[in-house]
Amino acid sequence: MPTATIGHITRELYEQIVADDRELVGQMQRIQFTIGDHALEIEPMRPVGGAHPVPGEELLSVEASLQIYAGRV
Repeated sequence: MPTATIGHITRELYEQIVADDRELVGQMQRIQFTIGDHALEIEPMRPVGGAHPVPGEELLSVEASLQIYAGRV
């Protein structure tokens, strides 16, 4: 016979908590991919050797650009 409770809650409430938490984990994964996509939009993959600034324009490093982005998120 299955246990009627898990810890101090009913099996039904336990199953609902598990379902809710699985949804939260799924949201976290989607959030991480979205942030990664945004970071790639800000700093797309550069060709070998990196990008070269237009004369008179300063080019931030990938690390610097993404640190600025991370500091704002």
